[in-house]
Amino acid sequence: MLIGAQIGSLEATWGNFLAGTGEAFNADYITVVKNAYLEGARIKGALRMIGASIGGQLDCTDLRVDGADEEDAFLADSVKVADSLMLAGAFISGNTWLLGSQIGGQLNAVGALLMSLEGTSLNAAGISVEGTVDLQGAYIYGTTSFSGAHVQGEMNFKGSRLFAIGEGDAVDLSTCSVGRTIYFDPLEVSGRLNLTDAKVQTWDDLGGQKPEELSLVGFTYDFINVRAMGTRERVNWLRLQRNYSPQPYAQLISTLRKMGDDRAADRVGISSQWTRRRQPTGWRRTPSILWSALLASLIGFGYAPARALWWFAGLLTVGAYGAHMLARLHQLVPRGTSGTAPFNPVRYTVDLLFPIAQLREADDYVAIGAWAWFPFSYQLIGWLLGAIFVAGLTGVFRRS
Repeated sequence: MLIGAQIGSLEATWGNFLAGTGEAFNADYITVVKNAYLEGARIKGALRMIGASIGGQLDCTDLRVDGADEEDAFLADSVKVADSLMLAGAFISGNTWLLGSQIGGQLNAVGALLMSLEGTSLNAAGISVEGTVDLQGAYIYGTTSFSGAHVQGEMNFKGSRLFAIGEGDAVDLSTCSVGRTIYFDPLEVSGRLNLTDAKVQTWDDLGGQKPEELSLVGFTYDFINVRAMGTRERVNWLRLQRNYSPQPYAQLISTLRKMGDDRAADRVGISSQWTRRRQPTGWRRTPSILWSALLASLIGFGYAPARALWWFAGLLTVGAYGAHMLARLHQLVPRGTSGTAPFNPVRYTVDLLFPIAQLREADDYVAIGAWAWFPFSYQLIGWLLGAIFVAGLTGVFRRS
């Protein structure tokens, strides 16, 4: 036992520490002036270093800890390490606790195998790391939690295998802050990726394995790797959320515009509106979907108002041809007997579709018989389409 000890350095490389039950190695609140070496050590029972202060590096490379009957195998809460904490290649059977620890260098768990019987396998909630967090190639069975962590460098999950126990989080990064890039490219991930209220400079998932579910409410980032996924794939990524929330869509739209990809941003905006408008249930669902289909086709919910111009052009073409045929069949005739200019079907249709045109062609000619509905219906369509077009330009339909 080294509880509360003060020593120059700790050398336990390739040591064997066995306990039938309970603690096999207890160095709670130890102070080590220089480095602490547990490289390759074999420990059967719990390893405790709660509140330890290490003046150099804490090297646990290739460490083997079998918690035996203990749920908690590696307890290093509130540890202060001036340099790096090395867990590369470590095998820990039982919960690993790094709650609230402070690491002056990097946290390196490359190729580590961490297994929990239940709940959280690696709990690094509230940890502070001045360097990087490297979990490349790690196999972690049980939740990996960096909730509330502060990482000044990068966080790398490339090639890792991450598994939730039950229906919980495979990775919990909620409220964490990462100063540079999160590389989330695991070979396998089973469970939810929780990014609620997380903040990162760059999100780069490299088109890797998607989680089963995402929690993205409040997740903010300055940049995103647009080459990792196409716009359609990125929208499908957003739809991995259990419930619709406008903020993740708005965040992606804002980032894409800042990166100069307005076209992709508009596509995401349209998808956001479609998803939002599918939320109503009961009798409101069908009207909502029909109205949404109209807005999407006419103006793309305000993200593509130029679509209305194609509708105007189509209606103008059909209307002008119809007016021409009605005039030839004498179903569209002058209102008066004299002073009426020769009939122009294009001017007539423009006058119907655009009330502000004031070409007076529609005033000089009248549809008769069964075709009396023609000018009225075109005027109604013109007013409706014009109103929707103006609303689209002003962003009325973009609201969340």
